[in-house]
Amino acid sequence: MSDGGFHFGRATREDEPEIRALVGSVVMPGTVSVRFEREPDYFLGTSVQGDPCDVLVARHRPDGELAAVMVRAERRVFLDGEVARVAYIGQIRIAARFQGRWLMQRATLELAQLRDRSLPHVGVIASDNPIALGTIAGRRPPGAPRLTRVAQLRSLAFVLHDRLKPRRAALPTEWGDQVHLDEIVAFLRSAGPRRQLFPVVEREHLTAGRAYRGLRLEDLRVVRRDGEVAGVLGSWDQSSYKQEIVAAYPRRWRFLRPGYDLLATVLGGDRLPRAGQPVRTAFGCLYCQSDDDPDVLEALLDGARDRARRQGNAFLMLGFDERDPRLRSVGRSLAVTYRSDVFLGSFAGDDPGAALDGRPAYVELGTL
Repeated sequence: MSDGGFHFGRATREDEPEIRALVGSVVMPGTVSVRFEREPDYFLGTSVQGDPCDVLVARHRPDGELAAVMVRAERRVFLDGEVARVAYIGQIRIAARFQGRWLMQRATLELAQLRDRSLPHVGVIASDNPIALGTIAGRRPPGAPRLTRVAQLRSLAFVLHDRLKPRRAALPTEWGDQVHLDEIVAFLRSAGPRRQLFPVVEREHLTAGRAYRGLRLEDLRVVRRDGEVAGVLGSWDQSSYKQEIVAAYPRRWRFLRPGYDLLATVLGGDRLPRAGQPVRTAFGCLYCQSDDDPDVLEALLDGARDRARRQGNAFLMLGFDERDPRLRSVGRSLAVTYRSDVFLGSFAGDDPGAALDGRPAYVELGTL
């Protein structure tokens, strides 16, 4: 496929070194500028995004240079309590030389030709990335979907430390490897529909090592109430195939970092990494409760934070819809906040986001 001096096509193994280099070189804007590396193999991380997962590359026809990369991955999720298949579009990286040429919009149209165009398409864009937000919600080339914002996401990076140990949970908790796997899956399938976009989890997702690559059953925390499973939360360490590298801090942080580092030392946490160093972050995953009981959330977070710290991480990242009543239960936790917007649209002409009921959304941050 060719368009305006660029050729679009599915990525192959021969493209992998260039894709990995491009992805690791692009600095993502934000309060702290970061780069997302994918060492040692870019394709290791694509299995967690969905199945099938298509990686599209755009090459500059005159010289063959890799200009852009984008991912389209299909997932089974709950929408209004029913199982639905959606297509996630993300992992968009454009080389600096080729920015401003509508490559993102054109690549989206090319991706839509590869699979079922009628599926609802999901996109998540950081709120402090105005260029990407304008591209998603602003002007569009002919044929592009009109996306509707269906949720505003608040992601909390909980600061992990050793000194202030959580008090003993009021509810009994178990590690995932102490619970029968079928019981966990059954709970996720029964309670998951309480949130829009919650993943439809199959047994093989937690055993085959692809959909949740690197996640082990002992990384899950299970809370019981009256003998029944009431909540699940995992600490997903993806550092063996995905890395977040600090590119730069804002100038004002020169005065804040010494204080943060001192506090971290006192609490037994990690100092802020220097530019060029990784931010060791685990992703909270499969977060599910049978209701909004704050005691269940507290027990889950205590267990997941402890597990993430044992994995050698400095932060545990977990996302909440701004409308989620459970968000109020973590308001006093020591955490760094990031905001993003969740969009839903379709190439078929309808607006799947407009018909959704008021259930809060859930986004599996580790799959973005």
